[in-house]
Order: sequence, then structure tokens, then C-alpha cells
Amino acid sequence: QKLDGAPLENHNMNSKDCFGDHWDEQLFHTELMGGTQAVENVLSPLTLALLEDSGWYKASYAGAGISSFGHMAGCDFVEKDCIVDGGNVPQYSKGFFCNNTMFVRNGELKGFYECDASHTYAAQCDLADHSMFAAGFQTPPPEKEYQYFDNP
Repeated sequence: QKLDGAPLENHNMNSKDCFGDHWDEQLFHTELMGGTQAVENVLSPLTLALLEDSGWYKASYAGAGISSFGHMAGCDFVEKDCIVDGGNVPQYSKGFFCNNTMFVRNGELKGFYECDASHTYAAQCDLADHSMFAAGFQTPPPEKEYQYFDNP
């Protein structure tokens, strides 16, 4: 299997981000240069190669680690959607992506705890049905291309 290149983030995670300033969070969740801090971020050979390709660094790969997120999941993990058919997690995404929608309880946004992708921590699935945000949460729905469901 071969992957030519790796995608950079194509939308801002917060107001201080620039497009393309880190690896795409969907694929590189536990990568040190991912868009958010995971419990265990890994400095991968991919990031070291990117730094080396810039011409500014000579990388030492001895300290590199392999991210468990997406490891050995195959090309479909990279090339296809992580959630399909209005909310189903396909086989290639199982164990890496969740489909339990968050909910509002006592005015707070809550979610179900599950095992994270590394199988070492409890984590909340952060998938949201944005129609529930009428309950006082001032978060706009994501752009259409980032929506997994017909009802944002």
C-alpha cells in the first residue's frame, strides 16, 4: 500500500489557526502536529520527513513513534469517509471513529464515554446533532461539506 502525501487541515480549529498549519485532524488525531492535543501525541516519521523536506532540519528518526490512530486500517481509512450512510461507522473506521451523538442534560453538553482509539483511556464521542443547539448553545452548524447527517 502506498500513500502519496498527506493532507493538511483544511478548516480552522480555532480563531488563531491558519489553513494547512497542521496535519488533518481526521487522519492524524494522535500526531504531534495534529490540530488538537490528544492524551498521547506521537512524533511520527511522517512529521520528521516533512520537517526534513523543508530543507531546514536534519531529522533523527530514533525518537520517532508510530501513532495507533489509523494504524493498519488500510487505504479506505484515508481515502473514504469515516462515517457513512447517515451515521454508520464502516468496518475500516471501527475502533477509530464513533457515532454516538452528544446530548444536552441539565443545560450541559454531554456524551457517552467509550474506549479511545489507543484503547488506553475513556473518551467522549464528540459527534453532535446541531439542531439541539437551539437549547442555548451558540455554535453554528459546520459547513455542508463537513456534515455527516442530512439534518445539521
